[in-house]
Amino acid sequence: DNVYQIAGLFHDLLEVTDATEDDILKYADKDVLATIRLLTRKYTTSEDEYISQILHVPVAKAVKNACVIFDLVDLKDLDPEQISSYLKNVKQHYLGRFSPELDDIYAALEKYFIAQTTYSYIRAYDDGPLYRVNELKDSWIYNASTKQWESCDPDFLIDNEHDAYLLTEDEAIEWINDKT
Repeated sequence: DNVYQIAGLFHDLLEVTDATEDDILKYADKDVLATIRLLTRKYTTSEDEYISQILHVPVAKAVKNACVIFDLVDLKDLDPEQISSYLKNVKQHYLGRFSPELDDIYAALEKYFIAQTTYSYIRAYDDGPLYRVNELKDSWIYNASTKQWESCDPDFLIDNEHDAYLLTEDEAIEWINDKT
């Protein structure tokens, strides 16, 4: 209904804009304002306390559920450390408490993130380059002069399959350290 829609649209106004509570009351009623206050994170409140308060108010729970789902779907633009941190927070504080949809999206994204950041390291020849391949078959070659991984053709192994061998992550790190 309108209360859910307005609370959803206004939920971040106090936190990320210069809007005031009076500004919100010009367009919404005191119940919407109370929900927005509840959703506005106070940094003196622990995450558990913050979520516990939200779970007792159906409108706030629905809006927060939608926000977390949106954030999960939008994680692709973050670096792996930020993604990992966000997924840990969601797992610790939100899973099993908000909705089956949130739980399902989390599970799919966690699986994708693990596949994206789990690597096999491959050397072509004894003196050849070092390659990295994730479970999604994305591939990179290590450029020792720039000290960066550079995207490469995933078919690199076809030309080198008879002379290539796997390295452990520790062996790959040791090889990288020897080259720099």
